Amino acid sequence: MNDIGQLVSISMFFYVLTKFIFNTFAEIQIPMDTWSSVDIFCAFTNISCFTLLSLFMKPENIINEDKKLYFNLLMLMVVLATWSRIIAICLVIPSFSKLIMTIYAMLGSAGTFIFIVLYYLVIVTMIAYALYQEAVADYQEPFYIFRKLFDALMGNYGYDNILDNHTDKSKEHTVFLFFHIYIANVFLLNYLVAILSTVYGESMEIGEFSYNCNKYLYIERYNIAFQDKNGYSELVLYPPPVNMMLIFLLPGVF
Repeated sequence: MNDIGQLVSISMFFYVLTKFIFNTFAEIQIPMDTWSSVDIFCAFTNISCFTLLSLFMKPENIINEDKKLYFNLLMLMVVLATWSRIIAICLVIPSFSKLIMTIYAMLGSAGTFIFIVLYYLVIVTMIAYALYQEAVADYQEPFYIFRKLFDALMGNYGYDNILDNHTDKSKEHTVFLFFHIYIANVFLLNYLVAILSTVYGESMEIGEFSYNCNKYLYIERYNIAFQDKNGYSELVLYPPPVNMMLIFLLPGVF
């Protein structure tokens, strides 16, 4: 499987190389587009990871947990690179492209609101840490307090985690959670839903326009190639890994 992966990755690099040769000798150049950039990233990542895995992936290294972590990271990079290419191809499929661009627009619009939510959680974490550090079992460290309050924002909360020797603070802590749940779970979370609902309706038109732009750019790379009258179009018409057969044509270019 490594050999097949290496071959496909090399063919991606080879496609970028033939595109560079086409732009050097043809009268009209093909601009660098999203798909070529993704091919470069995917090819470089896959070749690097496959090479490192082939050299160092031995039984004694897999048993070692520290070294196995590096292998897992390399595999994650391969998966990320592969899915980035799949997403790039989906940009020219109408149903997928519109949804991808809409999600991207929604995430961008919700960025400021997410910062406000994180800022609020940091504030209430410091308040809880100062008031209930010794009374609540889950409030021993700020990180776990933050996680507990985030769970409450998501609707996962409870009132029965007061230590036995601090039962006097049970009612006080309950009131604290009342305010936190009202602000975080009822107000902020529903406010986020309202924002995303509004942005979704506005972003559908943006998604439609973005799809048309992506389709135009994807077609342009082949339209420019077909306009060439000197035969260089053969260098960029075939996708990886079929384009590897063009290696026999390269000597004729020079």
